[in-house]
Amino acid sequence: MYSNHRLIQLAIAMQDISGINKLIFIILASYCDRNDICYPSIQRISIKSGVSQSSVIRSLNYLDKNKHIIRLRGRKYNTTTYQLIIIKE
Repeated sequence: MYSNHRLIQLAIAMQDISGINKLIFIILASYCDRNDICYPSIQRISIKSGVSQSSVIRSLNYLDKNKHIIRLRGRKYNTTTYQLIIIKE
């Protein structure tokens, strides 16, 4: 469990993520609670990052596939929850 500030600093230092993927990870980190869990919408992430919703979706897919986040998809009208995974290098 990390504070948002510490989680963001660790994300910035991660060397295996670059570009938009790192930006999206940092935005997710800014929304995390004490358990490194957050649930911003695709639209909210897109607005905060300044990238298209389709780019956000691609980035979330990348982060999920490469085990930087755990994504728990909500049911019909529920939001998706993200848990960030920080691997210290």
